[in-house]
Amino acid sequence: GGEAAAGSGGGAAGSDMVRRRVRSQLAKDHSIKESDIVSMEYVYGVFEMFDRDGSGCLCPNEVRRALSFFNIYMSTPQLAGVMCTFLRDLGEHSPSEKDEMSATLTFGRFAVLLLNIESYRFLTRKANIFQQLMALPPTSRTDVISRWLFPFCVVLQLLIMFLSFPLYRIDQDGP
Repeated sequence: GGEAAAGSGGGAAGSDMVRRRVRSQLAKDHSIKESDIVSMEYVYGVFEMFDRDGSGCLCPNEVRRALSFFNIYMSTPQLAGVMCTFLRDLGEHSPSEKDEMSATLTFGRFAVLLLNIESYRFLTRKANIFQQLMALPPTSRTDVISRWLFPFCVVLQLLIMFLSFPLYRIDQDGP
């Protein structure tokens, strides 16, 4: 266990004892911080959540959804390119450019990519407007769509309003 008792002085054993947590044996054995263990457990939980088939690998679409848990947003094609670049940087083979969507990451590779994702974010290829929109966080995506739709909605409302007024002829000769 990760708990030890420490007394504050004389008195009854149960009343003066304070329970404290101490560094786990795993952290001591591997010379790592307890926070690193907790972080990796969380990352592994996210990885498992998206590895629905239990293959131990995530495809680009699954990695994209998993990265959203860490507030990292890219389109699936952009992420597939990042994954392939990352695999090549590790000295591994990656699919050709036309087959990038077939790239996969194991948990270990996913965790390393997550730690180094900032160095790959600016390597994404130019994407079409839909891919750029999908690469945004959901709140920003909603904001952009709303800004584009607002003028259209105003014009449409004005058009409906003017078409709903009956058109009267104004006699120029008077009543």
